[in-house]
Amino acid sequence: MLKDSEFIGLYFGAHFAPPCRLFTTVLTKFYDQVKEDGSKFEVVFVSFDGNNDAFERNFALMPWTAVSYAQSENIEALKQRYGANKVP
Repeated sequence: MLKDSEFIGLYFGAHFAPPCRLFTTVLTKFYDQVKEDGSKFEVVFVSFDGNNDAFERNFALMPWTAVSYAQSENIEALKQRYGANKVP
């Protein structure tokens, strides 16, 4: 999936943040459209959710892949690398 992508977007978000929930619907529409057009674009969700249940509830609404909530070291490394300190 990711290895065939030309572009990869990281989506930092959380279910508790209303702007993130709204953006998920917008991004899903965009994602579906560009995938339908044959674009080699992929999204990876990086969660700010507070626990695995919240992550699972949030991720269930997304058609792309995610860094598993259990991979907290990878999530923290991505947050640090890209300066994602908080969600709106």
